[in-house]
Amino acid sequence: MQSWQWLLRQARPEEDAAYNVPTLFSCGGTPDPERLRHALAALRQRHPMLRATIREVKGAPQVALDGPGLPLEVLDLRTEADPEAARAEAIRVRANRPIDLANGPALHTTLLRLPGDRYELLTVCHHIVSDGPGIDVLARDLVAAYENTDAELPPLTRDPLIVGRTESDLLAGGRFDDQLDHWRSRLLPAPAPLPLPVDRPRTRPGGTRTAAVEVELGAAHTEALRGLAKRARTGLAAPLAAAVAVLLHRSTGRNDICLGTPVNLRGQLGLTEHLTNGANSTALRLHLRPASRAELLGQVADLMHEAIDHARVPFHHLVDRLNVPVEPLRNALFDVFVTCYGQSEAGTEPGLTLSGRVIKLDSGLCDLSFQGCEHQDGLTLILQYDCDLYQEDTARLLVDQWRRALEAFAGAPDEPWSQVDLGAPVPPKGPTVTGFGGFRFDSPADAGVKG
Repeated sequence: MQSWQWLLRQARPEEDAAYNVPTLFSCGGTPDPERLRHALAALRQRHPMLRATIREVKGAPQVALDGPGLPLEVLDLRTEADPEAARAEAIRVRANRPIDLANGPALHTTLLRLPGDRYELLTVCHHIVSDGPGIDVLARDLVAAYENTDAELPPLTRDPLIVGRTESDLLAGGRFDDQLDHWRSRLLPAPAPLPLPVDRPRTRPGGTRTAAVEVELGAAHTEALRGLAKRARTGLAAPLAAAVAVLLHRSTGRNDICLGTPVNLRGQLGLTEHLTNGANSTALRLHLRPASRAELLGQVADLMHEAIDHARVPFHHLVDRLNVPVEPLRNALFDVFVTCYGQSEAGTEPGLTLSGRVIKLDSGLCDLSFQGCEHQDGLTLILQYDCDLYQEDTARLLVDQWRRALEAFAGAPDEPWSQVDLGAPVPPKGPTVTGFGGFRFDSPADAGVKG
């Protein structure tokens, strides 16, 4: 997966940070900067991806384990006139600073000291180095090295770079052609791009400039969704995706809904303890039909199980091999992404503890990215949206509809999904622009589905 991530990064502007993975941790205890520096050195020694640089040689990526040490920046904001504003800006700037894969370091870390003896730790790495589950590994190993300064972290039994090369060789040798056949049957003929409710015409690729809005889903609804998902042998990502499908059907009139979502391959690759990218993007193609909300969730869960079993082909290789048509300024197969992040927790009191989650960026890879972030009081529902395409009020309406759909799934799972009350529809903001594949809300081709 690393080579594909590198190739995708090369295709984007140099100042782009869409492949950054920024995580903000709240710190328990009083972190010692020198012990943190020691812990970062131990972390670098344990995980080869933190020592790696990736340079282009004859048009291909070449990896060397010659990267620099991992620095720690200490930022004391206690004397700022407005410490919270200074904090927000410091985090935004550092989260959106591109990672230099050719020269390193692969991980940027900042310790923020705030009024009231509060500390936060911001880590920013490239997606090649870590995915969502990798944040748990980073937090756990960092705390372990911090608390045991006299002992080295134990070496890993597998090298993710060797695993990556093996996967590339297997792919080139046709080992995963049966998986391509599966996706060919699921994705061809390719779905038509969704007529999303944009406010302005497209002028550049989706996700180039983004903003985010968020709402909270309470603990009771979250637990009800978790129970529904468990009965379908899946996690919270499935109800999140099912609810997005409902609101997209309502906004576009389409029954053929294709969503992007990540698949975790760490278990299959034997990389559960590693800092690396063990994820692959995949397409969930839903053909909406009359069903209850629980049955729709089950359909999504089945597609996710299928995706896990057929996810060894990198997504962009799959698009190339299937010769999927791509419209100008659109993504292949989907412009809407759905994912679910857990809360990363590490350490025990009275020692150092870390509690955090991935935070938003100023750029992305899709028009709309629906992100659920778990915490002890429920779910934070985040919609990262392309702010060149959407006005903030449209984004707020969409994220609220997502919340309402999830509450309906949680509260009445046996009722038809088509009868979910989403409140006010997303209104068109003006006439269709000539020459632009603009979005009409008056005569959707297949809006007559019954739940």
